[in-house]
Amino acid sequence: MPQLAFFPWLRIQENLEVGPYRLLCYERGGQPANGPLQIQIDNVIQPYRDLTGDPIHYATILTTADRGVTDDMPGELISELFEFSELVATVALSARRFFENYGYCNRDNVRLVIQGFREDSGGALVRTRRRDGSISTYITAGVNEVRCPPHIRLNRIALDVSLLNALHGAQGQINERTWGQLFQAAVLFNEANTDRDYMPETVELVLAFASLEQLLDRSGHPREAAEAFSAIWMPAHPIPRDQWTIQPITDSIRRRFEQAPCLRYAWLEDMGVARGSVAHGHGIHAYQAAWSVPEHLLLAAFVIPRLLKLRLAQIGHYTFTGDDQGDVNVLEALLNERHLEPRDPSDQTPFPWLRVLLDAMVHDLFS
Repeated sequence: MPQLAFFPWLRIQENLEVGPYRLLCYERGGQPANGPLQIQIDNVIQPYRDLTGDPIHYATILTTADRGVTDDMPGELISELFEFSELVATVALSARRFFENYGYCNRDNVRLVIQGFREDSGGALVRTRRRDGSISTYITAGVNEVRCPPHIRLNRIALDVSLLNALHGAQGQINERTWGQLFQAAVLFNEANTDRDYMPETVELVLAFASLEQLLDRSGHPREAAEAFSAIWMPAHPIPRDQWTIQPITDSIRRRFEQAPCLRYAWLEDMGVARGSVAHGHGIHAYQAAWSVPEHLLLAAFVIPRLLKLRLAQIGHYTFTGDDQGDVNVLEALLNERHLEPRDPSDQTPFPWLRVLLDAMVHDLFS
């Protein structure tokens, strides 16, 4: 049966080749093919609708250099494509920008669909999971419709291509244990960044900290992860203790802060203790963390892709750039602000996040 692998909610800027994999820009009636093949692809993607109910105009097709776009796929290739799609999701999240009108995405923008179809009809074969296995259903043309979820915006999305190439290059060359840690960290990070309303932030916190533990190769007390993190994440100018503006609420957290050698250590340990609290069934406010759960998630979303680059650089599979070091340098300034405080709609001052990044950019230009 012919099959098409595509990301219905992902619009990339240009075609990409990463090893044997090809990411192709799809435009209804225009690309990546012409004639009958383009019509066939249009028919397969036609049931996928935007928020207004119209068929999507853009998407991204995933294929390999040695096969046709709609060739039948063996099970092994399907597994490989889904694994590669996790890396694509990670590098999309790595490139996103916060507190801006454009440049934002979430994990669900990069959901891969592999759809079998009949050439003589517009129907689709859909397989869904069950706890006791799976079930396949053929949905006829005219009935099958997949509406874009409301938490997804269909904007053009940038990918961190250098990170994608580094991850693919490392996959076949490093030992199985290390690759397993990196890949699992990517998957956990992805699932902590779906923006789904029905995904509790407490679950996202558990996933995000587990991703950090995989990257740091630590799974014990949070202080062990904090020690490893502060050792690998080395800013040029850490913020002195007397300039820390984030203050703990309780005496126990205050004592922990007093023992923390740097602000990034204090942050990661605080996140780990908060994770432990919710993972053991306590409510989100049972542990009065120095940073709120949403703040921890925002900061972790910035840290994890960059920590992934640091790990890849350590093992010789990524070249750390000046921009990457700039991100390392700015973290403690980001940690030292409240980014999610309520704001008056009329407030025209820059978000603290953007102000910190701008200050760092100006400092780098004139230093």
